[in-house]
Amino acid sequence: MNSLTPMLQLVVCNLKGFLREPEAVFWTYGFPLLMVVGLGIAFSSSSASSVQFDVVQGPAAEKIVAAVANNPGFKVKVNPQDVAMARLRTTRTLVVVAPSQDGGYQYYFDPSNPESKAAQSAVDDALQRAAGRKDAFASQEVRVEAPGSRYVDFLVPGLIGMNIMGGGMWGVGFVLVDMRIKKLLKRLLATPLRRPHFLLTVVGTRLVFFIPEAFFLLLSAYLIFKVPIRGSIFAIAAVAFVGSLSFSGLGLLSASRAQRIETISGIMNV
Repeated sequence: MNSLTPMLQLVVCNLKGFLREPEAVFWTYGFPLLMVVGLGIAFSSSSASSVQFDVVQGPAAEKIVAAVANNPGFKVKVNPQDVAMARLRTTRTLVVVAPSQDGGYQYYFDPSNPESKAAQSAVDDALQRAAGRKDAFASQEVRVEAPGSRYVDFLVPGLIGMNIMGGGMWGVGFVLVDMRIKKLLKRLLATPLRRPHFLLTVVGTRLVFFIPEAFFLLLSAYLIFKVPIRGSIFAIAAVAFVGSLSFSGLGLLSASRAQRIETISGIMNV
């Protein structure tokens, strides 16, 4: 009999057992897709973010509000000083503007917060322009979006790498320990199946699971968030293959002496 025949039969058996467990299918294929969609939407940066600041209630408040009323990049609220300062301390506003005795303005902001510092500069620039300040020269803004700078561009490769690690370690180490607890390894020793063939079957099954998983992640990211694949497909496949083998080896090493689920869980978490 061909030595590959029992290995293929075991791979098919593992695939059938996997497809009979809806929970395993969801956590392997469905959950990563939900993470890509959910986190990609949650952390999508808007093209025009507004600056929110508070103005201390008083006679000069209307003048400040009128100075930025026609600028859609600002969101301003007029509050008493204690309320405005409380909002600043709880980061519900970035800057608090209060009139000073010399006719200017005082800016209350958190210098350790980059967004607060940037908001203070933007508010000051808008109020200075409204007061009549002229620029020494005309400038133009040309916005250039660098490829790969969005959050989702880092999220998708990170999820693929996490799935490679999880599938290689948990999908190999946990399965072997579970089979040891159920005495399935001893039963397999009584069969003509060779030990290297059995280990190759376990690792090969994880590789088969990973191929559609990576494909659906990349396809969903491209269709929903326009995340392109930059570089060679063969290089990506080679890195994923080597990574799967590496983490599968760590899974085998972790499961070599573990006798209980708690033991293998602790070893792999380390």
